[in-house]
Formats: sequence, C-alpha cells, structure tokens
Amino acid sequence: PSHDMIGLTRSEAIDLKVADVHEDKIILQDRTIDITPRTYQVIRDAIEQTVYLKGNGETDANNPMLEINPSEYVLRVAGKTKFGQITVQSYLARFNKIKSWIDNPYITPTNVRVSGQIHAAKEIKERNGEVTREDYIEIGKRFNSNALPHMIKAKLESYI
Repeated sequence: PSHDMIGLTRSEAIDLKVADVHEDKIILQDRTIDITPRTYQVIRDAIEQTVYLKGNGETDANNPMLEINPSEYVLRVAGKTKFGQITVQSYLARFNKIKSWIDNPYITPTNVRVSGQIHAAKEIKERNGEVTREDYIEIGKRFNSNALPHMIKAKLESYI
C-alpha cells in the first residue's frame, strides 16, 4: 500500500521513522493511524531492505544495485556513503517512475491519496450501510485533511 492509502501526507511519509511504526499502528506526533498486518509487513520489508535496484531492476547500468544504509527513517536514500531520509525530489521521482512502469498517467500522490479516502468511505458504507457526517470527520482526521465534512463528502460520494 502506498503511504497515501494509509493516510500519511507526503511530508509524514518522508519523515516517517522506524520507531513510529508498530504492528497495528503508526504513531505520529499529532495523531495515530491504524494499519493492517499487510501494511505493517510492507513497511517492515522497506525497513529491512539493504539493496536498491536501479530502474526497478530494468537498467543497463554497469552497477544496477546500490546499497541502502541503515537509518532511523523508513524511506531512505540509496548509496554507499549516503545516510538518512529521501528528499522530496527523490520521492516524487520514484512516484514518476512507478507511473511510467505501469503506464498510468493518473498515478499522482494526490490521486492516490484521494483513492485512499474513497477506499475508507467504501469500507464504512459496506460495513454500516451509509457514511455519516461523523465518518467523514474521521476520514478527514485519518488523512490529515482540514477540509470540512461536507467538502469531503462532496469529493467522495460519487465514487462510493
């Protein structure tokens, strides 16, 4: 799952530290986000990754692999002498590579984030038969949106 599907903003994803991730939740400075076992495993796999394959393994480069050094951050830079978190530019470049690999121009951080909100609303509707004002407030909190509940509803209701 993308960070946007679980409710992290771009800056929260870039700043996410290993210590923030727990088996059933991510604990941030100002909020907690529940996560599934599958999401936890994907994050753990990212934390434990020690090699980065250039071009998703599809490259003619002489050295197609880069080491990834241990770091307190989940999303890290690759390179023998590099430590720490990725930059916004690297984050966006990785998103653009994914967009290209799957040949879908609509894969943007914003669209993935909205799809996470739609997914959350659909789950609520399937479980409860409707999505209430309080549910839209909770979706806003989960996705760190300061939009009013009626604005969130207007954006999502045609998709659910």
